[in-house]
Amino acid sequence: MRRPHNPDELVQLDIKFLRHISRVTGYPLVDSTTILDKVPALLEAASVRQPDEEDPEFCLAVTFAPALISRAVYRGFFPMTITVWEVPIMALKLHAERCLVRPSDVVTSRSVRRRARRYVCTINQRRADVLTFIRSRHEDCWLSPQLWRSFCAIDAAPADHHGMRLFSFEVWESDTGRLAAAELGYTLGGIYTSLTGAFDRSFPGAGSVQLAVTGALLKQCGFACWDLGMAMDYKLAMGGRQTPRQQWQEQVARLRSASTGSPLVLEAPMSCREIIDQASVA
Repeated sequence: MRRPHNPDELVQLDIKFLRHISRVTGYPLVDSTTILDKVPALLEAASVRQPDEEDPEFCLAVTFAPALISRAVYRGFFPMTITVWEVPIMALKLHAERCLVRPSDVVTSRSVRRRARRYVCTINQRRADVLTFIRSRHEDCWLSPQLWRSFCAIDAAPADHHGMRLFSFEVWESDTGRLAAAELGYTLGGIYTSLTGAFDRSFPGAGSVQLAVTGALLKQCGFACWDLGMAMDYKLAMGGRQTPRQQWQEQVARLRSASTGSPLVLEAPMSCREIIDQASVA
């Protein structure tokens, strides 16, 4: 493999070592972008060979290059870092089932609406602080420095990466000005994908408010799909539905070039309750 000119695109591990890990784990190895389209069939074949095991969902990549990541996202993969023997490795996850919700179908409880009065929301105002906030609350955070740099490079040149953009949603407690909850995610056409998030336990319900206000903003901007990743109880409670891999990839193909009604921006901090109320009558 040729040596890339950009140091952030350097191959992360010796290719022989990666092939060894691939054999041990059974995860397919992506050593070129042309293999991405073959991964679903490879995962399906692995599932047939091991019917008693959980459906395989991961493949390994030889680089954290922004171009590889955006091309993988374009096909419905979820980029993340896994650690093997204390070494970060680029992994691409293609969930057997993806948890999805239409922003217009997000369920917001009365208690969340009441609590939302206490908070204001901003978008992309303190992205570095959000990353620190999340990592401080998730010791095993899969969003490695290598992957984060690639996301930032993609966001800096969206035209080179299928229009993919990076976002941070920040929810602040009004009286103290403290960051109470936040998440990072990215957009591709009419799809918003949640990457990772966290909340401060000093502010009960802040995490639920952040999810509600994110859904409200996505609805107002005209997004067709909110990709929540792996299904969890709280995601299903807010309206998420589990979608099989093939259907998810078909949805990505349909929506990845779609335009939204308006850009995902807030010109100034805005009351979370006001955002939620505006979306409910839209």
